[in-house]
Amino acid sequence: MGVVKDALIGEKDDHVKVACVWTLGQLGRHTPDHSKALTEGGCLAPMVVLLSHPESSDDLRLKCKRALKAILIKCTNAQALAPLLRDPNPKVNKYALAQFAAVLPNDAAARKAFMASGLLQRVQEIKANAPPKVAESIARINSCFPEEAVRFSDPAYAREILAKMDDGAAHQ
Repeated sequence: MGVVKDALIGEKDDHVKVACVWTLGQLGRHTPDHSKALTEGGCLAPMVVLLSHPESSDDLRLKCKRALKAILIKCTNAQALAPLLRDPNPKVNKYALAQFAAVLPNDAAARKAFMASGLLQRVQEIKANAPPKVAESIARINSCFPEEAVRFSDPAYAREILAKMDDGAAHQ
């Protein structure tokens, strides 16, 4: 795996990068253990970069998208998924959110870590501009938490409280 990752990062030829991405996708799609090994080995970050890099070919972007999706579908390790949710790429967020929506309902420790690490707040930030499929995943994630926790994590709620504080100061 390390050699393929190194080639993905260091190789200049697009067709070699395509082959590396395809190989990693094939490895990661088999079991949660394979997926976890790839995520912990740092193999997803280069694919995320190549997915949105302006010099990536259409074929490379397509292979990155497919490989990421295949790997993430098998990923049941919430800690390994966390960095992907912080990524600004909406395609990456879409896959990470879908997998969190599948993992969080059955893992109390993951829910606690998700909230403690600020990811519940990140989900609420994404929610503001989410397309329907992503909004579906967000609704499933939010349903794993008490309503107060979701509301408290929503940046719109913070703005609402600040506005009330401003109104209260204006009346004094």
